[in-house]
Amino acid sequence: MINYNFGTYGLAILFQCQGSVFARTLTVAVPVAIITGICHWAFNNSGEIWKTEDEKPEFKGLVSLWGTFTFTLGFLLVFRTQIAYQRYWNGLSELMRTRTVWLNAASNLIAFTSRDEKKKFETREFEQIIIRLFSLLYCVAVQQVAFGMDKDSFTFLRVRDLTFWIQRA
Repeated sequence: MINYNFGTYGLAILFQCQGSVFARTLTVAVPVAIITGICHWAFNNSGEIWKTEDEKPEFKGLVSLWGTFTFTLGFLLVFRTQIAYQRYWNGLSELMRTRTVWLNAASNLIAFTSRDEKKKFETREFEQIIIRLFSLLYCVAVQQVAFGMDKDSFTFLRVRDLTFWIQRA
């Protein structure tokens, strides 16, 4: 896994080489840029190469080729951005769905505990253990999906109290 350094304002990630796609894309972009520069020079200086206007080639087809290229590039950029945006919201909704399912499971376990006054202490112990374990479970799940964040920034119910309840049982 690559740990990214975002810097103070998040701009350091733009100039980071490790995990960047720039090195891989430069192998394709540099030769294409050189060919484009040569073609641009040839098209702009074409009047100097041919002696008469009849020998000068027509470059009308390049306009439609350029339009097709820019349309395709724009379409691909919009499509990829849309997919990334959709994946972000799908991940967020799945994380929220996980949270609600675990909350529902914990509340069902607590709802079906005994309400007998004689077992009040044992019931309270069980509820404390269940709530703290589900809190710890959700914290670990969020830490797995969190990327580039400090692992100590997530809060959960204290495990120290959980060991107290487990040792008494």
